[in-house]
Amino acid sequence: HDFFYFLGTPLGDLVKRFVELLFLVLVTYMVISEHQRERTRELKYLSLAFGILAMQKFVTASYLFAVIYSELPFEVLNYIMPVIENGLEIIGLIMLASAFIYPYYKGNLDNLRTSIKISIIASSLAALLVESVWVVELFENSARDFDDFFGTIIFIAIKIIVLAFPIIYLSFITVAEFKFMRNFVIAYAAYLIVPMLQ
Repeated sequence: HDFFYFLGTPLGDLVKRFVELLFLVLVTYMVISEHQRERTRELKYLSLAFGILAMQKFVTASYLFAVIYSELPFEVLNYIMPVIENGLEIIGLIMLASAFIYPYYKGNLDNLRTSIKISIIASSLAALLVESVWVVELFENSARDFDDFFGTIIFIAIKIIVLAFPIIYLSFITVAEFKFMRNFVIAYAAYLIVPMLQ
């Protein structure tokens, strides 16, 4: 009981983020090591994906650490932190999805790279829109929680779409190498384990 109460405190939240950071750094290291042996595009995308997700956790942990242990008013960063966290996660997921699609993409690979860039730009524009409305909301009510803000639903919807796309796309592939499917399952499982740590 006391342990779960601790996890609900700011310090407990910091501990959770730090554990998530360590886990993602470990996964990133493993993928980069694999990429050093097999310099494939999909492993490059995987390295970028988990590297960005690790960066997101580092930013969050640093913010929480500063809020807890510094006398400076870091709470003002609440105006931008939720959007930065979700934005980095979405970019990481786009790279993660691209890593799985790349080996089996049937069209021009330049078109796939263009689609990745467009997806990142579109997600960034959506994040800017959410940020604009979020700032207005905080000016009206500084105690507003981002989880109760409609921007949370937008970010969740984008993440679901990004995660679902490679699954839908690959469902039309009749033959898949075991190694690829293994990497697919491991990488998705690694990403899904992080929320379970919370």
